[in-house]
Amino acid sequence: MAEQEGGNGSQKSSSLSPYEEALEALSSLITRRTRADGSNMGNHFDLLFEYLKMLDLEDQIANMKIIHVAGTKGKGSTCTFSESILRNCGFHTGLFTSPHLIDVRERFRLDGMEICEQKFLAYFWWCYDRLKGKTDDNIPMPTYFRFLALLAFKIFAAEQVDVAIMEVGLGGKYDATNVVQAPIVCGITSLGYDHMEILGNTLREIAGEKAGIFKNRIPAFTVPQPDEAMHVLEEKASQLNILLFNCLTVRDPQLLLPCLMKTCADHGVYFKKALFVPSLSVYNKVGSQALTLTESKVDLSWQFTLQRVWENLMQGNKGKSIDIVSEELKKDMEMSASNCEHSAVFPSLPMAIKWLRDRVQQNQSVRFQVLVTGSLHLVGDVLKLVKK
Repeated sequence: MAEQEGGNGSQKSSSLSPYEEALEALSSLITRRTRADGSNMGNHFDLLFEYLKMLDLEDQIANMKIIHVAGTKGKGSTCTFSESILRNCGFHTGLFTSPHLIDVRERFRLDGMEICEQKFLAYFWWCYDRLKGKTDDNIPMPTYFRFLALLAFKIFAAEQVDVAIMEVGLGGKYDATNVVQAPIVCGITSLGYDHMEILGNTLREIAGEKAGIFKNRIPAFTVPQPDEAMHVLEEKASQLNILLFNCLTVRDPQLLLPCLMKTCADHGVYFKKALFVPSLSVYNKVGSQALTLTESKVDLSWQFTLQRVWENLMQGNKGKSIDIVSEELKKDMEMSASNCEHSAVFPSLPMAIKWLRDRVQQNQSVRFQVLVTGSLHLVGDVLKLVKK
């Protein structure tokens, strides 16, 4: 069959229409290998960020308002309803869903209408040819769905939509849509058993994969879920939140700590662990000279009182996400003076900071959010210590 050089630099068959040529090129990206097949370099999630660089999409995605939705049942409907509501409120919308029924262009909608053939071809070949020219044996062409997700980001960026609604294809944590680092909101629809050969054999494992779209400080919503799944979603949503606290004995912890807990909970923040340290500053002079404390001689009776109040409060919230303790927070607690399920007392602030640093060094994927409160002296001491 005769071939001719296309205007975009790709080899095209002369007997096919321009749209058929694009579909033929797209079909070449289909593979029978699954994400679980480690022999397929194209399945490595980190490669997606290389593709974004090739397509100059990093900054554009970072500046895009994106709603990200995962789930087992109803995620497509949720995305469609969200798009319709926003469009009828006057927003210029982009919607990416899967799969399509008849035409692949159904996956890409601008203001509720599937993208026209002319625009699809322009954006398709722009992405395809650029990736084809920059990929190699080490960074191969993206697979079918990953290419479509990249194409969606390109379309929505170029069309300057006010908001893009992105439906996860499979799972969440390693889905191609999860290159979004700062969506405006995330959603998890009803969860059940699906793609178990990839996502896991239990609801807990599946929920963990879906919750992989959660991002630090980004609101997340869900619907009533089976307890096994809900506990995981709640754990992931509040994971890594640490309270580092002290206050003077003139303060009433029975009044102070419940208000602190409620205020944080109202903003979706639940603490995995509260660390209580002495109120003595580790600095006794103006300047950088530190006071050397003998930890064994420090009176920790007030910190034990704070700990008892906190533990009682946490016991009163049983059944919520805060009663799930990450395994990372149970390790190497021998340096603490008193370790309970939800809290620990450390003889000094440096020891508490050291424990946090050790946790991160042992597991580079762990990120802690630490709320330091109760004393301005404590805040100042923390700022000095973390600079060391």
